[in-house]
Amino acid sequence: MKKNQLVLVGSFGNPRGLKGDIIINIFMSNLKSFKMLKEFFLEENKTILHFTYFKKIGSKYIASLDKCCDRNTALSFKGKNIYSYRKNFPKLKKNEFYSTDLIGCKVINTKNKILGSVIDLKNFGAGDLLEVHDKKKKNFFVPMDKNNLVSVDIINKTIIIDPLYGLID
Repeated sequence: MKKNQLVLVGSFGNPRGLKGDIIINIFMSNLKSFKMLKEFFLEENKTILHFTYFKKIGSKYIASLDKCCDRNTALSFKGKNIYSYRKNFPKLKKNEFYSTDLIGCKVINTKNKILGSVIDLKNFGAGDLLEVHDKKKKNFFVPMDKNNLVSVDIINKTIIIDPLYGLID
């Protein structure tokens, strides 16, 4: 299985209760989108996951896995990532992309100077940020908004930005 055919969709948190329930951190817009994927894998397709149910308690999502009947078994999943096949995701419209497609893209300014490459996407509460690693081995953040982002070319793995003055040294 090629790595680009799998998409990181969540991770496991702490066990919840004594019967094997576990908190899941969903990296999608909502639980409905997550459940729609149907096929899930642990740590890059090594183990197939079978969820028996999901529920939301407050702001947390709780799940139960088939054959996970106690707290100790649930604890063994803590910190592990949940993947699904890219083919299970809805088809994208023109000029749409999944955030995972941005990882590894070259970041270029409007003067065609390479500034670095995207290593991650973050959101600290005020909006999505591209985390860019530059040639000096430093990381900087670029807000993903119309003031900074000019274009995204997923096919050529290139992002053109016009950062606000002072955003980048």
